[in-house]
Amino acid sequence: MGRYYAKKDRHYGNYTHGQEYMTFEGKEYAGPYHYFGNYELVMTGAFPNDDSIVLRKYQEQNTTRDIIVYDLLTTQNLYEFKSPVYKTPGPGPNDIANGYMMRYFIKQKNDQDKPVIEIDKKQYKDVKSKDGKNINGFIYDKIAIRWKITGPRYDIYHDKEKTRIKSYGIESTNRRTAFAQNMKMPGLSDALRDLTQHSPYSQIRGDGPAGQQQDNLHTDGSEFVLPDGTPYVGYYHIHAQMGPMRGKTHSDKVPHDKLMTPGQYAMQQARAKDSAGGGQSSGY
Repeated sequence: MGRYYAKKDRHYGNYTHGQEYMTFEGKEYAGPYHYFGNYELVMTGAFPNDDSIVLRKYQEQNTTRDIIVYDLLTTQNLYEFKSPVYKTPGPGPNDIANGYMMRYFIKQKNDQDKPVIEIDKKQYKDVKSKDGKNINGFIYDKIAIRWKITGPRYDIYHDKEKTRIKSYGIESTNRRTAFAQNMKMPGLSDALRDLTQHSPYSQIRGDGPAGQQQDNLHTDGSEFVLPDGTPYVGYYHIHAQMGPMRGKTHSDKVPHDKLMTPGQYAMQQARAKDSAGGGQSSGY
């Protein structure tokens, strides 16, 4: 979700009845929300999901003097801009064949403490420094990076001295990319902490194309939970289609519990509560 936040800085399951937050189009928001850090990033939904929209502090549109003055001095209309939506698209068939994919990110220009947010290509093209139904290019910087997804995990060299690279590795290449591009957009490296993301080496796989099965892996309890939410400590394997599962290797004759990350479990519970009409107070 862009910048990495420690567990203590992730605040899920909040609710606002209105007059606290609004979209970047200027529409007042009422409903569940979550935030990170000291309200550095506030988004719709009780937990992060692909449809979460970035929110900002609520302001009375008709009485905000600064915006009225701004509208008098410029032709730009702040309320015609779209809100960016967090997206993490996976690679397509052509990307896998080519060995790399393009990834797109934005960050607020006027606040270096704001996190970098990943978006999709459609939104990237929509970040423009002009008035209209687009994402506000006056507020956001954008960047596109080439992300390696196939090949060996690490660089393979022709010589023992490691002076000539024979084959570029996924993790090695993406580390160089993250370092170089972070110079252009500070904070980007926080958004790219998993240098093997979208590749067969990534331990957390999404709903994209099937990967390669990995066996005899071990977790200390901080990575996965069982279906009932209990932290799982022990051996696991990553099934090519079904993802992380309990047990060293896969067998059709033995039932294997599916494993989830704590975030996936929390999101599942939040959706269940939303379906049942539940909600929590923000407490402030």
